[in-house]
Amino acid sequence: MAAEEHPTYLNPSIVEALCEIQFTVSERATLQDYAGKFFEAIKDDFPTVEPVAEVGVQVHVTPSALEHRIGTQRQRLRFKHRDQPMYLQLGPGVLTLNVLPRYPGWEVVKREILTAWERAYAALGPLTAISRIGLRYINRVPLAADQRPGEWLRATDFIAAAVLTSDEGFFSRTQVTREGWTIVTVGDTEDSASGRALFLDIDRSLAMFSMAATPKPNLRPIEVTADRLHRDVWRIFEAAASDRFVALLKEGQ
Repeated sequence: MAAEEHPTYLNPSIVEALCEIQFTVSERATLQDYAGKFFEAIKDDFPTVEPVAEVGVQVHVTPSALEHRIGTQRQRLRFKHRDQPMYLQLGPGVLTLNVLPRYPGWEVVKREILTAWERAYAALGPLTAISRIGLRYINRVPLAADQRPGEWLRATDFIAAAVLTSDEGFFSRTQVTREGWTIVTVGDTEDSASGRALFLDIDRSLAMFSMAATPKPNLRPIEVTADRLHRDVWRIFEAAASDRFVALLKEGQ
């Protein structure tokens, strides 16, 4: 996304940004088959590696309640950047870039995504096909005990007006399957270190297509898709942020 399409704020509310690329490899290929080659390609920038177990939770609707069931445990490897607040995760059929505060801006994030995929492609082999690309932004703003979410957010296509007048303990999740997947989650959370806060979680993804096998990856379709996802996320955020939210983002400018 070009810089002029949206402002860059001095006080960003983003606590984590994620870009995830889902891909397909040979059914016989395992994480161990390509993880070593990937690490060799990124170790100068991401020298620290650790295994991470990911457990999925499935929600099932029954006549009497919502049931949460623990899904299959999946193994990933996490590679931490040598001096930047970001890390890569590689799992069976998935590559993820996680960016922590302070958010460096979209152009930096996009460059890291494309570089990571270029290196992963070399490790995975030229027969790799991308099935899905997702972009997720999690925003957090302080919320006083007597504040309601309407002080920070506006009602949108993804955020119901009733949520804005909720007291403590609110939660809203809207999932839309139109031109891909869009999930917008709003709620409040509290911990002893930082107190009560509102979070706005915007998750947008698109299905991709198989690309011809080439010695080097064609990064252009990934860049175009990532830019589109970023524009979509920005528009959802811009529509939802109240004047007070924007003032907080501009604080110090």
